[in-house]
Amino acid sequence: MVIRPSIEKWSRQELEDHYHVLYQQHHSLKRSYNELESKLKQSNAKIKRITISGKDGSNDVNYAELIKENRLLTNKLKNLKQQVLSYARPGISTQCLPSSQAHLPIKRPQSALPRKPQPLQQTANVSSQFVNIQQRPATDVQKVSDRKSLLLDKILFVKLNRELKQKDDECGLLKCKLNNTQEQLAKLKDEYDQLLEQFQSKENEGLKLQQQFDQLSLNATTDAKIEEQSKNIQIMEKELEMIREENKMLHEANEKLIQNSLMIEQLVVKEDKQQEMRNDRRILEMEKQLNELFVKYSQLKKDYQNLLGTKLKLEERLNNQNDQKISERMIVDKTTKQTNEFEKTIMENSTTNDVCLFYHIDNNYK
Repeated sequence: MVIRPSIEKWSRQELEDHYHVLYQQHHSLKRSYNELESKLKQSNAKIKRITISGKDGSNDVNYAELIKENRLLTNKLKNLKQQVLSYARPGISTQCLPSSQAHLPIKRPQSALPRKPQPLQQTANVSSQFVNIQQRPATDVQKVSDRKSLLLDKILFVKLNRELKQKDDECGLLKCKLNNTQEQLAKLKDEYDQLLEQFQSKENEGLKLQQQFDQLSLNATTDAKIEEQSKNIQIMEKELEMIREENKMLHEANEKLIQNSLMIEQLVVKEDKQQEMRNDRRILEMEKQLNELFVKYSQLKKDYQNLLGTKLKLEERLNNQNDQKISERMIVDKTTKQTNEFEKTIMENSTTNDVCLFYHIDNNYK
């Protein structure tokens, strides 16, 4: 089993950059691989020409150099094939494709050393390789299409998970805003309580002053006392007016604070309700998308299993056809042998008949 890393560690930009880098490296490796293959073919052609022409005297040095170049090119091709397979194979860091793609068949490059000509075996090998090359692309295309669909499903899952995380972050921010507004409301309530206490203390002072004024009015008997009391009364009246004005100001400020607190509470409640409705709608949409993706994923699995079944059936048919062909060849060989034997017997019988006729004619002549 391949160990998959957590998807959360990679951001989308990092994944895209990593994908582009790997794609460019893969493309450059393919180019170098093709160039080395062309060079190797050219060197093989040169070596074959030298061996066919039979120039052994002055071309020994060139032949040895070509052999060295051929060996170097084969080593380079092996290294490049390993690198291409390592980039094409899903590693521990990327792991975007299934593990079945990692085990690709590796063809060894043909050595350029001169060998004895074996035309029948070479033609048979070439024909078998050509048949294998023609049979591969259909299965490879199907595998690539299935892998692309699986990759798209995985990308959609990742996008949905990111959107859900963003929604969770937005909910957290709204909760922080709610906590801040609640703290502000608590502070406003404390200030309101302090203003009420000040208002009550001023009212108590006004009552005390009124009581003093009443006592002074009752106790005023003389004119001097009356004048003093009148002065004190005027002073007290001015103080009362000042206290009343302060009381009005405090009352108006208190009403404004109450209205502001109510407006803030209403706005917070409305925003919370709207945000909850939006989040519910988004969650429902995301759940629908997830259900659709699960259905698609199950359908893709079924299709993949059906394709595997059809592949096995086709392989069985091919094996049966090959067996039939082999049996037919055996029958044809037997029939050819029987016909040859029959012709031989006919020839022998004809020769014996000729001899007998000649002997009979000779006897009659005598």
